[in-house]
Amino acid sequence: MAVVVNRNFVWSLGFWNPQWSLTRGATIPIEMRFDGGAPMRVNGTVIGNAPTLLVEVPMPANSQLVTTFRKASMMQAVAQGQSFSFRLDGTSQILPMVANCVKSGLSAEAPAPSKPIAASAPEPAPAAAAELQLQEMQLATNFLLATRLSNARVVNRSEATPQLASIGTVWKADSAVGAVKIYQAKGEQTGLDLASELIAGDAKSCRGKFASARSSELVDADVIYRAYTSCGDAQGERTLQYFISPWHKTNFAIFVVLQSDGAQEQSADTQAKEDLFKKAALSAAR
Repeated sequence: MAVVVNRNFVWSLGFWNPQWSLTRGATIPIEMRFDGGAPMRVNGTVIGNAPTLLVEVPMPANSQLVTTFRKASMMQAVAQGQSFSFRLDGTSQILPMVANCVKSGLSAEAPAPSKPIAASAPEPAPAAAAELQLQEMQLATNFLLATRLSNARVVNRSEATPQLASIGTVWKADSAVGAVKIYQAKGEQTGLDLASELIAGDAKSCRGKFASARSSELVDADVIYRAYTSCGDAQGERTLQYFISPWHKTNFAIFVVLQSDGAQEQSADTQAKEDLFKKAALSAAR
């Protein structure tokens, strides 16, 4: 089995077996099970040229297949009347690394500018949506590895609250939920400016009692910017903590942690967790 991402950042799985007799362009049904769960039936297409024909199974960026594949530790696949098992240890780390390899390769292909670029040249266009999502997935994975939260994993947006799903790449753990978003800075915008912008957006959407704060702190010789918002309304009390770290010189990585319905009062180590999240945000964005 191979995991492939093409130059357009479209993911797919590839299956090959020397015992198979394949015809280029044929459709091959495959049944997959992840960690012994319910079967997932997909269709693969035979690609390549003899004698190296293989079966390709597309994995769209927002599909259940790629989300399940990232979180699983074991996969069973039944194809052409045969059953195969694959260990998926470290998949959540490997996918972002593969994407970065493709990105580096594409950058190397780009021709050098024929003349110096003027200082007033416009900023590059925003990254394609698929590439941006992969970068957010990598940041989220790095963040969760640094926090070592129990049962932490990146999840599909359909599994998240609307509030988090609208922010960016969503993650869950046994003791916390949150999201990660890459923010492209506007002009000379600072981390504190961004914290104020986040507070203003939450204040506008809150229909009840609202409180907020912002700060910048030195953590391990690096600066982390923070925003805190709390909204109490008919739906309950929700607290959002934003940990903002500089990312790729001109941009920011925003790490969001959500608390709701008195979770803060139930936790005896709130300060310790906040310190953990601050350090994890800086570590993930380096």
